Amino acid sequence: MGMNCVGETRPNSGWLQRNSTSTPVMAPDLRTPRSATWDIAYDHRLSTKWAVHLAAIDRRGSHELVVDPITSGPSSQLLLESTGRSRYREIEVGTHFTQGSVADFNVSYVRSQARADLNAFTTFFDSIRAPVLGPTAWAPARADVPNRLFARGRVLPTKRWLVVGVMDWRTGLPYSIVNGSLDYVGLRNTQRFPTYFRLDLGVSHRFRIGKFEPWIGIRADNALNSPLPSDVQANTASPAYGSFYNSEFRQFRIQIRFER
Repeated sequence: MGMNCVGETRPNSGWLQRNSTSTPVMAPDLRTPRSATWDIAYDHRLSTKWAVHLAAIDRRGSHELVVDPITSGPSSQLLLESTGRSRYREIEVGTHFTQGSVADFNVSYVRSQARADLNAFTTFFDSIRAPVLGPTAWAPARADVPNRLFARGRVLPTKRWLVVGVMDWRTGLPYSIVNGSLDYVGLRNTQRFPTYFRLDLGVSHRFRIGKFEPWIGIRADNALNSPLPSDVQANTASPAYGSFYNSEFRQFRIQIRFER
Protein backbone atom coordinates (compact mmCIF):
# COMPACT_ATOMS: atom_id res chain seq x y z
CA MET A 1 0.00 0.00 0.00
CA GLY A 2 1.85 3.10 -1.24
CA MET A 3 2.11 6.24 0.86
CA ASN A 4 1.14 8.48 -2.05
CA CYS A 5 -1.80 6.52 -3.42
CA VAL A 6 -4.84 8.48 -2.29
CA GLY A 7 -7.92 6.32 -1.85
CA GLU A 8 -6.03 3.04 -2.10
CA THR A 9 -7.87 0.00 -0.70
CA ARG A 10 -6.63 -3.36 0.40
CA PRO A 11 -7.09 -6.14 -2.16
CA ASN A 12 -8.45 -8.68 0.34
CA SER A 13 -11.03 -6.29 1.74
CA GLY A 14 -14.66 -5.93 0.75
CA TRP A 15 -17.88 -4.30 1.77
CA LEU A 16 -19.48 -5.79 4.84
CA GLN A 17 -22.75 -7.40 3.78
CA ARG A 18 -25.59 -5.44 5.34
CA ASN A 19 -27.84 -8.39 6.10
CA SER A 20 -25.16 -10.78 7.35
CA THR A 21 -23.81 -11.35 10.83
CA SER A 22 -20.19 -10.34 11.09
CA THR A 23 -17.72 -12.04 13.39
CA PRO A 24 -15.25 -9.82 15.28
CA VAL A 25 -11.72 -11.10 14.80
CA MET A 26 -8.56 -9.77 16.40
CA ALA A 27 -5.23 -10.04 14.63
CA PRO A 28 -2.77 -12.13 16.66
CA ASP A 29 0.06 -9.62 16.37
CA LEU A 30 -1.51 -6.36 17.58
CA ARG A 31 1.05 -3.69 18.40
CA THR A 32 0.94 -0.54 20.49
CA PRO A 33 0.19 2.59 18.41
CA ARG A 34 3.06 5.04 18.24
CA SER A 35 3.95 8.32 16.62
CA ALA A 36 7.08 10.29 15.80
CA THR A 37 6.91 14.08 15.75
CA TRP A 38 9.36 16.85 15.09
CA ASP A 39 8.76 20.58 15.00
CA ILE A 40 10.78 23.73 14.58
CA ALA A 41 9.87 27.38 15.16
CA TYR A 42 11.52 30.75 14.73
CA ASP A 43 10.38 34.05 16.24
CA HIS A 44 11.94 37.40 15.45
CA ARG A 45 11.06 40.86 16.72
CA LEU A 46 11.44 43.42 13.96
CA SER A 47 10.75 46.39 16.24
CA THR A 48 8.99 47.26 19.46
CA LYS A 49 5.67 46.88 17.63
CA TRP A 50 6.19 44.16 15.02
CA ALA A 51 7.23 40.50 15.27
CA VAL A 52 7.16 37.53 12.89
CA HIS A 53 6.72 33.82 13.50
CA LEU A 54 7.68 30.81 11.36
CA ALA A 55 7.02 27.19 12.28
CA ALA A 56 6.86 23.70 10.80
CA ILE A 57 5.69 20.36 12.17
CA ASP A 58 5.68 16.77 10.93
CA ARG A 59 3.92 13.89 12.67
CA ARG A 60 3.84 10.26 11.55
CA GLY A 61 1.72 7.62 13.25
CA SER A 62 2.08 3.87 12.90
CA HIS A 63 0.57 0.65 14.31
CA GLU A 64 -2.78 2.43 14.70
CA LEU A 65 -5.87 0.29 15.26
CA VAL A 66 -8.06 -0.10 12.18
CA VAL A 67 -11.06 -2.30 11.41
CA ASP A 68 -11.23 -4.04 8.05
CA PRO A 69 -14.29 -5.95 6.75
CA ILE A 70 -13.25 -9.30 5.29
CA THR A 71 -15.83 -11.16 3.22
CA SER A 72 -15.59 -14.77 2.11
CA GLY A 73 -18.73 -16.19 0.54
CA PRO A 74 -21.73 -15.86 2.86
CA SER A 75 -19.58 -15.17 5.93
CA SER A 76 -17.96 -11.92 6.95
CA GLN A 77 -15.51 -10.80 9.57
CA LEU A 78 -14.48 -7.54 11.18
CA LEU A 79 -10.72 -7.74 11.51
CA LEU A 80 -9.09 -5.55 14.14
CA GLU A 81 -5.43 -5.00 13.30
CA SER A 82 -2.67 -2.51 14.06
CA THR A 83 -1.60 -1.68 10.50
CA GLY A 84 -3.05 1.83 10.44
CA ARG A 85 -0.93 4.85 9.55
CA SER A 86 -1.34 8.59 9.66
CA ARG A 87 0.68 11.64 8.70
CA TYR A 88 0.34 15.35 9.36
CA ARG A 89 2.54 18.13 7.97
CA GLU A 90 2.19 21.86 8.59
CA ILE A 91 3.93 25.13 7.79
CA GLU A 92 2.86 28.31 9.59
CA VAL A 93 3.68 31.95 8.91
CA GLY A 94 2.45 34.65 11.25
CA THR A 95 2.88 38.25 12.33
CA HIS A 96 2.11 40.11 15.54
CA PHE A 97 1.53 43.83 16.03
CA THR A 98 1.22 45.47 19.42
CA GLN A 99 1.01 49.03 20.65
CA GLY A 100 1.01 48.72 24.41
CA SER A 101 -2.49 48.42 25.85
CA VAL A 102 -4.03 50.35 22.93
CA ALA A 103 -3.92 47.67 20.21
CA ASP A 104 -2.88 44.06 19.67
CA PHE A 105 -3.24 42.01 16.46
CA ASN A 106 -2.21 38.50 15.42
CA VAL A 107 -2.46 37.09 11.88
CA SER A 108 -1.30 33.61 10.84
CA TYR A 109 -1.53 31.42 7.75
CA VAL A 110 -1.19 27.64 7.92
CA ARG A 111 -0.59 25.29 5.00
CA SER A 112 -1.07 21.67 6.05
CA GLN A 113 -1.76 18.13 4.86
CA ALA A 114 -3.34 15.29 6.84
CA ARG A 115 -3.48 11.69 5.56
CA ALA A 116 -4.64 8.57 7.36
CA ASP A 117 -6.10 5.10 7.07
CA LEU A 118 -9.79 5.93 7.35
CA ASN A 119 -11.16 2.84 9.12
CA ALA A 120 -9.81 3.88 12.52
CA PHE A 121 -11.28 1.78 15.34
CA THR A 122 -12.41 4.80 17.38
CA THR A 123 -14.17 6.37 14.38
CA PHE A 124 -16.70 3.55 14.02
CA PHE A 125 -16.93 2.07 17.51
CA ASP A 126 -17.12 5.13 19.68
CA SER A 127 -20.57 6.65 19.12
CA ILE A 128 -21.99 4.60 16.21
CA ARG A 129 -23.97 1.57 17.34
CA ALA A 130 -24.08 -0.35 14.05
CA PRO A 131 -21.49 1.07 11.65
CA VAL A 132 -21.40 0.16 7.97
CA LEU A 133 -17.84 -0.46 6.92
CA GLY A 134 -16.17 -0.42 3.55
CA PRO A 135 -12.57 -1.29 2.70
CA THR A 136 -10.05 0.82 4.51
CA ALA A 137 -8.24 3.43 2.43
CA TRP A 138 -5.26 5.76 2.66
CA ALA A 139 -6.81 9.14 1.91
CA PRO A 140 -7.20 12.70 3.22
CA ALA A 141 -8.05 12.54 6.91
CA ARG A 142 -11.42 13.80 8.11
CA ALA A 143 -9.71 16.82 9.69
CA ASP A 144 -7.62 17.68 6.62
CA VAL A 145 -7.57 21.46 6.12
CA PRO A 146 -4.96 22.46 3.51
CA ASN A 147 -5.35 26.23 3.98
CA ARG A 148 -6.24 28.31 7.01
CA LEU A 149 -6.02 32.03 7.69
CA PHE A 150 -6.66 33.10 11.26
CA ALA A 151 -6.65 36.62 12.70
CA ARG A 152 -7.59 38.12 16.04
CA GLY A 153 -7.21 41.53 17.54
CA ARG A 154 -8.34 44.08 20.06
CA VAL A 155 -8.21 47.84 20.13
CA LEU A 156 -8.97 50.46 22.78
CA PRO A 157 -10.09 53.62 20.92
CA THR A 158 -10.46 55.26 24.36
CA LYS A 159 -9.82 54.04 27.88
CA ARG A 160 -13.48 53.05 28.26
CA TRP A 161 -14.21 51.46 24.90
CA LEU A 162 -12.92 48.05 23.73
CA VAL A 163 -13.36 46.44 20.31
CA VAL A 164 -12.35 42.81 19.71
CA GLY A 165 -12.58 40.55 16.69
CA VAL A 166 -11.71 37.05 15.49
CA MET A 167 -11.63 35.95 11.84
CA ASP A 168 -11.28 32.32 10.75
CA TRP A 169 -11.09 31.33 7.06
CA ARG A 170 -10.21 27.80 6.00
CA THR A 171 -10.72 25.10 3.42
CA GLY A 172 -13.85 22.98 3.95
CA LEU A 173 -13.51 19.53 5.52
CA PRO A 174 -13.44 16.47 3.23
CA TYR A 175 -16.18 13.87 2.84
CA SER A 176 -16.98 10.83 0.67
CA ILE A 177 -19.88 10.14 -1.70
CA VAL A 178 -21.93 6.94 -1.39
CA ASN A 179 -24.71 5.39 -3.49
CA GLY A 180 -28.02 3.85 -2.48
CA SER A 181 -26.26 0.68 -1.28
CA LEU A 182 -23.85 2.77 0.80
CA ASP A 183 -20.94 1.84 -1.45
CA TYR A 184 -18.39 4.59 -1.94
CA VAL A 185 -18.55 6.38 -5.29
CA GLY A 186 -15.05 7.28 -6.44
CA LEU A 187 -12.12 7.84 -4.14
CA ARG A 188 -12.60 8.49 -0.43
CA ASN A 189 -12.70 12.03 0.99
CA THR A 190 -12.21 13.80 -2.33
CA GLN A 191 -15.27 16.06 -1.88
CA ARG A 192 -15.26 19.04 0.46
CA PHE A 193 -17.63 21.17 2.48
CA PRO A 194 -17.93 24.82 1.43
CA THR A 195 -15.12 27.14 2.40
CA TYR A 196 -15.41 28.04 6.08
CA PHE A 197 -15.50 31.74 6.95
CA ARG A 198 -16.44 33.00 10.39
CA LEU A 199 -16.20 36.46 11.90
CA ASP A 200 -16.79 37.15 15.61
CA LEU A 201 -17.03 40.76 16.81
CA GLY A 202 -17.46 42.35 20.19
CA VAL A 203 -17.81 45.86 21.62
CA SER A 204 -17.59 46.69 25.33
CA HIS A 205 -17.84 49.85 27.40
CA ARG A 206 -16.53 50.35 30.91
CA PHE A 207 -19.26 51.71 33.18
CA ARG A 208 -19.03 53.09 36.69
CA ILE A 209 -21.59 51.51 39.02
CA GLY A 210 -20.96 52.62 42.58
CA LYS A 211 -17.47 51.46 43.49
CA PHE A 212 -17.39 48.98 40.61
CA GLU A 213 -16.31 49.60 37.01
CA PRO A 214 -17.42 46.56 34.99
CA TRP A 215 -17.01 46.09 31.25
CA ILE A 216 -20.46 45.59 29.70
CA GLY A 217 -20.81 44.83 26.03
CA ILE A 218 -22.28 42.76 23.25
CA ARG A 219 -20.65 39.99 21.23
CA ALA A 220 -21.79 38.71 17.82
CA ASP A 221 -20.74 35.12 17.05
CA ASN A 222 -20.67 34.48 13.29
CA ALA A 223 -21.47 38.16 12.83
CA LEU A 224 -21.98 37.86 9.05
CA ASN A 225 -24.26 34.83 9.45
CA SER A 226 -22.01 32.88 7.09
CA PRO A 227 -23.12 29.33 6.19
CA LEU A 228 -21.16 26.94 8.42
CA PRO A 229 -22.70 23.49 7.82
CA SER A 230 -21.53 20.49 9.82
CA ASP A 231 -23.42 17.77 7.86
CA VAL A 232 -23.96 16.87 4.21
CA GLN A 233 -26.30 14.56 2.32
CA ALA A 234 -23.70 12.53 0.41
CA ASN A 235 -25.98 9.71 -0.79
CA THR A 236 -26.53 9.93 -4.54
CA ALA A 237 -29.89 8.13 -4.16
CA SER A 238 -31.32 10.90 -1.99
CA PRO A 239 -33.41 13.71 -3.56
CA ALA A 240 -31.45 16.07 -1.29
CA TYR A 241 -28.07 14.82 -2.51
CA GLY A 242 -25.44 17.53 -2.20
CA SER A 243 -27.36 19.55 0.41
CA PHE A 244 -25.57 20.84 3.50
CA TYR A 245 -27.18 21.03 6.93
CA ASN A 246 -26.85 22.15 10.55
CA SER A 247 -25.15 25.47 10.05
CA GLU A 248 -24.20 27.55 13.04
CA PHE A 249 -26.30 30.71 12.92
CA ARG A 250 -25.46 34.19 14.15
CA GLN A 251 -25.77 34.66 17.90
CA PHE A 252 -25.68 37.75 20.08
CA ARG A 253 -24.47 37.64 23.67
CA ILE A 254 -24.37 40.16 26.48
CA GLN A 255 -21.08 40.11 28.37
CA ILE A 256 -20.20 41.51 31.79
CA ARG A 257 -16.60 41.41 32.94
CA PHE A 258 -15.07 42.65 36.19
CA GLU A 259 -11.43 43.59 36.62
CA ARG A 260 -9.45 44.32 39.73
